[in-house]
Amino acid sequence: MVQIGNIHIGKSNTATQPKIDIGTQPTRSPKSVKITTNVNDSSLINDQLIFESIRDGCVAAIEKNLRNAIAILNNDSLRVMFLDFVKEEANVMLNCCKYGKLKGWLPIYPTFKAD
Repeated sequence: MVQIGNIHIGKSNTATQPKIDIGTQPTRSPKSVKITTNVNDSSLINDQLIFESIRDGCVAAIEKNLRNAIAILNNDSLRVMFLDFVKEEANVMLNCCKYGKLKGWLPIYPTFKAD
């Protein structure tokens, strides 16, 4: 007997039939879940999380607009438009980094001093 999945081809006296156990059921999720309804709960969303989300969005927008500007090198007006988008996002990113540095959310890298 040849078995492909649950299909058996041919017959044999020594072949064993597949055993299907349908007795175990998955556990259901609870009907109610306790969540905090306190709006001022800082464990849900904090300022640093919002800052990182804005910073990541700025980085993604700059990358996408640069790729678009490179992809349409032949069209002057569209290229200029996408480069203007990059400049605007870079200014937002600069202000975001200044704010993050002020709050202490950005890592401080050691300065390089040439001897």
